[in-house]
Amino acid sequence: MESHPSPSSHHDKRSRPSPPWRQRGFGLLEAAMLVLLIGSVITVGFLVLQSQKPIHEIKAQNEALMWADRALVAYAAQHARLPCPVGSPTDDASACVGPGQKGWLPVKALQAVNPTGGGPGRPLRYMVYRGGDDASDLAVASNQFNPRKWDGEAHDFDAINGLDLCAVLANAASETGTATRGDRARTTDIDGRSINVAYGLSAAGTTPGDAGGRFDGINQQDRAEMEAPSRGLGGDYDDRVHVRDFNTLAQTLGCAYTDRANPDGVVLASLDMLALAVDVSDEVTEQNDELIDETAGAVKMAVVSEVFAIINLALAAASISNSVTTLATASAQLATAVATCPIPPFVSCGLIAPYTAAVTSASVAIGFASAATALAAGALAATSAGLALTVEARDMAKEDAGKGPADIAELTANTCIAAEGGTIYKKADKDGKLIDIPGGEWKDGLKQDVEALEKTLAKTIAEREATQQRLKWLGEIPSYLLDYPPQPTRKSWQHCVTDSDGVTTCHTDYESDADLKQRTDAWLAKKADMEKKLQPKLAAIRAAEDAYFHWETTVQDELDARAELNQMNEAIGQLQTEVAQCAVTKPTARDEIQRCDNSERALIGMTTCDLDILTAGQVEQRQCLAWKQDDHEEAIAAEKAAKQDYGDKLWIAHFMDSPPIRPYLTDTRIPGSWWCGLFLSCDALIVPGQHGSKNDERETYAMTYYKSLGLEVAVEEQTRELEAKREAYAHAQAQCDALRSLTPGGTSGGDEVLMLQGAENILRGADCKGATGPVTPNDCATPTEEGAP
Repeated sequence: MESHPSPSSHHDKRSRPSPPWRQRGFGLLEAAMLVLLIGSVITVGFLVLQSQKPIHEIKAQNEALMWADRALVAYAAQHARLPCPVGSPTDDASACVGPGQKGWLPVKALQAVNPTGGGPGRPLRYMVYRGGDDASDLAVASNQFNPRKWDGEAHDFDAINGLDLCAVLANAASETGTATRGDRARTTDIDGRSINVAYGLSAAGTTPGDAGGRFDGINQQDRAEMEAPSRGLGGDYDDRVHVRDFNTLAQTLGCAYTDRANPDGVVLASLDMLALAVDVSDEVTEQNDELIDETAGAVKMAVVSEVFAIINLALAAASISNSVTTLATASAQLATAVATCPIPPFVSCGLIAPYTAAVTSASVAIGFASAATALAAGALAATSAGLALTVEARDMAKEDAGKGPADIAELTANTCIAAEGGTIYKKADKDGKLIDIPGGEWKDGLKQDVEALEKTLAKTIAEREATQQRLKWLGEIPSYLLDYPPQPTRKSWQHCVTDSDGVTTCHTDYESDADLKQRTDAWLAKKADMEKKLQPKLAAIRAAEDAYFHWETTVQDELDARAELNQMNEAIGQLQTEVAQCAVTKPTARDEIQRCDNSERALIGMTTCDLDILTAGQVEQRQCLAWKQDDHEEAIAAEKAAKQDYGDKLWIAHFMDSPPIRPYLTDTRIPGSWWCGLFLSCDALIVPGQHGSKNDERETYAMTYYKSLGLEVAVEEQTRELEAKREAYAHAQAQCDALRSLTPGGTSGGDEVLMLQGAENILRGADCKGATGPVTPNDCATPTEEGAP
C-alpha cells in the first residue's frame, strides 16, 4: 500500500523518485496485518484442537475404565476374590487401604490377568465392597461355601474357589437388600437413591478437582463412595465412573442369580443337591445296619428314605435341566466373544475369560447334577427294595442293598446310548408313560448323527463341485453354448469342354487363396463377435441371479423382523397385565414388591427405549418396541428394494443381445432332446419366471448359477452343523466314559465303587473343582478309602 501525496506535490508525482524503503517489499501496515493474520490462524487452530480435546479425553477415560473392568473380572475368576484398593497407584496389591475407604487401582496385580494386556494408561480411583467379616468381604478369599445335608449341617471341605466367591456375593447382596450400608462401597443410582455395589472405578478428567487433586466431588475423597455413573459432564465435573453391582458381577462369573432378596445360583444349587444325594446314601447305609437288629424300625426309616430319595431324584433332574440351559447360554456368549475378539475395538476379547468361567461352571453343574441323579436313583432303588421285602427284612439287611450301584450303570447305559447309539427296551407312549419294548429297538445316538451329517456334507460338496464345473464348461471360450457357423473351406468346381468330335474334357478349378482368406477372415470376425457378446450376457445373468438370491434373503429377514415385533408386542402385553394387577393388589411381601418393580421397570424400558433402564445386551438385541418397529419397516423397505432390483436386472439380462446359442438343454424326465425341442426352447440362457415354475426343470445357465449359490451356502451351513454335532458327541462321549468309570469294574482306582464312597468322593471333588478351579491348597487328593480324600 502506498501513502497518498499532498495536493502541492501532485504535479511532480512522476518526476520524484520513490524513497528507498518503498522499493523493498511490505510497508509497516502490511507487516502488522500479516502478524495479525498468522496470530488468528494459530488461535483458530488452537480452539479447534481444544474443542476436540474433550472427545479424546472421554474416549481415553472409557478405555481406561473398560481395561480395569475386564482385568477385575479376570482377577476375580482366577483368585476367587477382588483385589483391595491400594494407597498409591504404583503400590503392590498388598498395600491395602482400610475397609470403608477407596484408594487406587492396583495396576501391577491386574496386568498379569487382563486378557488384553497393557494397562489403563492413567491412575484410577477404586473401591470394593468389604464387609465386617469374611462372609461378605469381596477382597478376601475365604471358605464360605460348603454344601449342606438335610439337617443343615455343612460338609466340611477346605477348598477355596469360585463357589466361595459366589457365596460371598450372595451374602453381600442379602445384607444390602433392604437398606444401603453407609460404611461400604456405594454410589447413587439413576433415581438418586444410594446403593451398594461390588466395586467402583473412577477416571479423572482434565480439569482440576477438589483439594488440588484431579478428581471431582466425592471421587476425590477417601471414603468408599463415588459419584453416580449417570452424572453428566459440567463446568465443575468431568470424571467418569463405572460400577458393577452384585448381580451383574455374579452373572458374569457364572454364579447366575438375579433375585436380590434371595440370591442363589445354578452351581451352588447343584452342589447342594449333590450333598443331599450323599445324605440319602448315608441314610440308606445306616438303615441296612439297623435292619440286622431291628426290622420294624428299619422298615419305617426305609419309608422316610424313599421319600427323601424321590424328592432328591426329582430335584437333581431339574438341576440338570437348568444347568443345560445355563450351559447353552454361556456357550453362545463365549462363541460370540471368541468370534468377535479380533474385530476392533477388541472389546469382546475381555469377555472370553468370564464367559469361559461361566461355561465351566455350567458344565460342572451338569456333571454334578448327573452324578446326584445317579446316586439318588441308587438310593431310591435300595429303599424301594427294602419296602418290598418288609416280611423278609432280615434277609434284606443281609443283602447289603444300600451299597448297590445298579442305577449308576443304568444312567451310564442311557448316556452312552445318547452318545454312541444302542438298543433301548423302554420308551414313552403317547401319554408320556414308559412302556416295555419286546426285544428292544435300536436308537441312533450322536455318533450316528455325525456320520449321517458327514455323508450329507460330502454329497453336497460333490454336487457343488459338479455344478461349478458345469458353469465353467458352459462359460469357457470357445463355449459349448455358441452355435458357430461352419468354418469356410476352399471351394472347387469342374469346368468341362466338348470338342467338335463330341469328346468332353473336364478339369477342376479351385478358389483362389485371396478369396478363401477373405471368407475365413469374415468367419473369424463373426466368431469373435459371438464370443464378445456371450460374456456380457452371462455376466448379466449372474448379476440377476445374485439379485434374486438377495431378494430371497430379504424376504426371510422381513418374516424374522415381523416375528420379533409380534413377540415384543406380546411381551409388552403381558407386562402391562402384570403391572395393572400390581396396581390393584398392592403387594406387601418383599419378593412380590420386587417382582412388580421389575415388571414396571421392564415395561418402561421396552416402551420408551430408555438407555438408563435397558442393559447393554438388551440394547444390542434392540429389545424395545420402537426399535423393533423400525427394524420391521426397514426389512419391508429392503425387501421391496431387493425385489425391484431383481426385476430390473432380470429384464436387462433377458433382453440383452445374445449370440446364436445351440440347443444344449434336455428335460431330465424324458430321455432324448426331442421333448425339449417339441414343447420348450432348448437354447434359453435365462427364462423369466422359471424360479416360480414347478414344471420347468431345464437347467438353464441362470438356474445352474442359482443352484451353485445355494449349494455354496448349504456347504457352509452343513459344515457348521457338523462341527457343532461333533463337539456335542465328544462331550457326550466324555460323560459316557466318566460314568462308566463309576460302574462296578470301572476305572476309578481299579476297584468297585461303593455307593457311599462314590457319593462322598464325587462331592469332595466337586467342591475342590469349584467354578474356576481351586485357588488355595486343599486336600483334594485321589480317593482311596471310604470317605477319605
